[in-house]
Amino acid sequence: MQFSVIFVSNFKALAAVFVACIILVSCAAPPPPPKTGAPLHRALLDDTGYFLGETTASVGTGSCAVESRYGNKRAGPVSEMVCVNRRGGNSGRVKYRVNFTAPDAGHQIWKITATFPDKKANDLGIIVGLEEKFGLPRKVENPLVLTWQAKDAYLEVREDQYGAHIQLWDRSLRQQGGNN
Repeated sequence: MQFSVIFVSNFKALAAVFVACIILVSCAAPPPPPKTGAPLHRALLDDTGYFLGETTASVGTGSCAVESRYGNKRAGPVSEMVCVNRRGGNSGRVKYRVNFTAPDAGHQIWKITATFPDKKANDLGIIVGLEEKFGLPRKVENPLVLTWQAKDAYLEVREDQYGAHIQLWDRSLRQQGGNN
């Protein structure tokens, strides 16, 4: 009798441990956290030469042209620049657009976009590096859209019939200090 009580008691404990293990294994784990402390604001720095929050003091050189200015004045503060192959890291035609906040909001970069005509997202070679730095993205298929978010910064890689597109932005930068 004593043997059967010990056996049943041990069996119940073993069964409880087994059930707990199954429950833990069956739970979906969240995506892993970023592997580096790299801020999302600098995600495109190596590819474009620009980062979110950068001021106009260090930009505007190289293969860039001003597309629009604040106040519609010929010498007014830049609101948007267009650059082609700024760093040359990606082969082929690449067009970058860099948007700036108004001067009363610090005249900082708040959005960077890049268009890679006739390319697929996997052709860019940037996705693996982004996943290593910032973790796995939220993924939507058909059309492909990958997104990362860190606080107020957002990064999106998407595909359409015109090619692959990357967009990095922080609307909170745009809102700072002004009535934009």
